[in-house]
Amino acid sequence: MKEKLSKINLTFAAIAILVIADIFVWSAVFSEKPSDSASVSFFDIGQGDSIFIEATNGNQILVDGGPDQEVLKKVGEELPFFDRRIDLVVLTHPHADHIAGLIDILRRYQVRHVLTTQAQAKSEYYREFIRALMDRRIDIIEAHAGQLITLDRWTKMRILAPVQILPAAAVKDPNEASIVFRVSLGIIDFLLMGDAPKDVENEIIASGQAIDAEMLKVGHHGSRGSTGQQFLEMVSPLYAAISSGAANRYGHPHQETLDLLERAHVKFFRTDQEGDIRFVTDGRTISRD
Repeated sequence: MKEKLSKINLTFAAIAILVIADIFVWSAVFSEKPSDSASVSFFDIGQGDSIFIEATNGNQILVDGGPDQEVLKKVGEELPFFDRRIDLVVLTHPHADHIAGLIDILRRYQVRHVLTTQAQAKSEYYREFIRALMDRRIDIIEAHAGQLITLDRWTKMRILAPVQILPAAAVKDPNEASIVFRVSLGIIDFLLMGDAPKDVENEIIASGQAIDAEMLKVGHHGSRGSTGQQFLEMVSPLYAAISSGAANRYGHPHQETLDLLERAHVKFFRTDQEGDIRFVTDGRTISRD
């Protein structure tokens, strides 16, 4: 296993020296006819995160996989039975409630690329994830602030964090290295926070990157340790989604976060109360599906 982990670290090192403005420009060879709308679905997978994005040209992105195999069912409901491809998997950070479900996704679907960081975890889930990457020879891209991923002519992903690239040994808390990105679908923006805490939010603010968005995926399942007031004011979302499990042992989402959203007049939705949360956009407007 040490040999495999060293190989993956060498892969990250090789990727890190590349400076590419548009990392992916995919033609949807296996997709259906282009659609006039895109969708973002926040899966109800218990206490964890899993988000599915489909661009207008049919490109499909899965962000995190939740704590178990429930994500297989959710992805199967999104895709027709004959479609076994996922263009991009994003692992925001390697905690079990984000990584566990991705192991079977990597093994059962044709995943083209995985976007992740050097943050590691001392868990069997993480080891199995690395084995699946190596066995399937999946392309790995290390995320860092400033990357722009072009999905189609009007769908782009801008990576906002990690602001600093740290070696694996320097990452004490994987939440601190969580991938944060902003998906622009026409003039409609979705800001996906992973489990980034308030100090990462402050780093993003200090970096001067654009963070305003119509829709916010609330950080860390609605924990009081995320979603600072200044950050929320700068994002200024119309809608927010909170991914958390019913009666979870952490008490997520915390009341402080819900109160903050209410005071800011943000309409929020919770997977623990409403199940899957799906938004659609034509690039000009956004609505709950």
